[in-house]
Amino acid sequence: MTSLTPPAPVVRPRLWRELLLVLTFYFAYDLVRWQIQGDRSEAFSNATRVLRWENATGLDIEHAVNTATAGIAVLEQGANLFYSAFHLIVPVIVLTWIYLKHPEGYLRARRGLMIPTAAALVGYWLFPLAPPRFLPGYLDTQTTMWMYDGKLASSMTNQYAAMPSMHVGWALWCGIAIWLHTRVLLARAIAILYPAITVYVVIATANHYVLDVIAGALLVVAGFLILRRTPARPRPVPAASPADSRR
Repeated sequence: MTSLTPPAPVVRPRLWRELLLVLTFYFAYDLVRWQIQGDRSEAFSNATRVLRWENATGLDIEHAVNTATAGIAVLEQGANLFYSAFHLIVPVIVLTWIYLKHPEGYLRARRGLMIPTAAALVGYWLFPLAPPRFLPGYLDTQTTMWMYDGKLASSMTNQYAAMPSMHVGWALWCGIAIWLHTRVLLARAIAILYPAITVYVVIATANHYVLDVIAGALLVVAGFLILRRTPARPRPVPAASPADSRR
């Protein structure tokens, strides 16, 4: 027998609360990441360890990719622009799109972004890591950008927050979130290409190691798996009974 009960209405969280929550979370994350800058000698020692581990497993492709990209001006500047411009704006666009077009999946998507991001702070604290661009033989491609200010960049960011790579983590979150909420072929192609290009960019610009990429991706996948069994939609607001309305 077919149930005649209508599906529960989807209720979006209040927009102003979501804006306040997301902005507060981001600025708190940024502040904590900046405050937990590790010791310089430890960061470079960890870089040596990472390269040794990658060399043992054949994952040490950073130098080859960085050198090849730096030799082609269009690729170098394109990678710099991609790294600087898209990291924050694309997740904001994707989260906004889900809020407006797929509110039934918004809470799960937002939590799937916040949980790995918060967890990444543990990595920055316990394992400060100097990125490849600080090591001999690598080119810091960002210094070739006309708008780059090394002193300003050092004062505003944690230079040793490389492990895990949340550039890749956020990009993969975007890809998974898009894939789960649409079957449009172009959108799904973007869902695949955007994280893949981000992986290339963070290595080509010598900002991350392959192990950073893997760690960032695993955090996001773990976040989605943890949230798989949680409700995807906000609970509908119960309707007031006639007796309640007379009170």
